[in-house]
Amino acid sequence: TLRKMFGVMNLVRAFQKIKDNDVELWICGSGDSENAIIDAANIDTRIKFFGLVDSQTALKMQRQATILVNPRTSDGEYTKYSFPSKTMEYLLSGKSVIINRLPGIPEEYYQYVYIPNNESVEAMTLCISKVLSEEVDDREQKAQSGRNFILSQKNSRVQTRRILELIAKY
Repeated sequence: TLRKMFGVMNLVRAFQKIKDNDVELWICGSGDSENAIIDAANIDTRIKFFGLVDSQTALKMQRQATILVNPRTSDGEYTKYSFPSKTMEYLLSGKSVIINRLPGIPEEYYQYVYIPNNESVEAMTLCISKVLSEEVDDREQKAQSGRNFILSQKNSRVQTRRILELIAKY
């Protein structure tokens, strides 16, 4: 969802500050930021807007990516109770992931992702640049650790067992 309230324009502005001509920002989806994203793509040709794509296309694009970014910010009461499903989807991809620290995301996830120092455009720019400048092997090792975490700790069997254990307590 390309809604302003979810921080997508912060990501666009952060990317525009990166001066490396060898990187592109691919954006898919729909929402109230579409026109602003199209305008940004017309100014900065490194920004590619694909609109709404099917899930198979999205997964194919994720496999081609270097970094997956969910720019959602902690604005709003709902973030205390919300876990963005993109977090698990992105970790499962085995790619480097950047997310902001949100109250609804358990602490155990943060060792597998990159986190900007704060939710500002400048912090996002620095975080993206840092990930891009890291050694490829280091990036890939962290990404693979995140994938393994999801596969081994957050799969349906483990989650079902946790639910059954919780029910058994009561």
